[in-house]
Amino acid sequence: MGDLEKVKNEALEIIGQFENLPRLVVFDLDYTLWPFYCECCYEDEIPYLYPHAKGILEALKEKGIHVAVASRSPAPDIAKTFLHKLGIHSMFVPMVRLSCCIMCIIFFLFFFSISAFILFVDLFCFMYAAAYVGCDLYVYKRLIKCIFF
Repeated sequence: MGDLEKVKNEALEIIGQFENLPRLVVFDLDYTLWPFYCECCYEDEIPYLYPHAKGILEALKEKGIHVAVASRSPAPDIAKTFLHKLGIHSMFVPMVRLSCCIMCIIFFLFFFSISAFILFVDLFCFMYAAAYVGCDLYVYKRLIKCIFF
């Protein structure tokens, strides 16, 4: 079993511990899915993900959980190019740029209840905002252990 399958199975095991799953998981890109700011890169560079990111994305997809990207990057064209180069662009539902009202945008775009999605971002202010409106950060904390530890 390769590393990708191992990570995917571990993520599926963690996800399987929960009865109520989110309908949508939203990821930031820079320092969440990949370890760099894409505005510091050129489009012709070869991007790479954190080692566990793709396995987690595949586990979410296998469980039927929608995945979206929301980024504040000032270089959205480079970010989109990197998603295509990595072959993961088709895993995500439509993308929006991250702003102060990202949860409102997502709510209206997908008509999900506010508690039906999880927000993966590297900015604590957005995590606190997500917790305030009812996003489940517990699964986030469990999966983040899978990524970094």
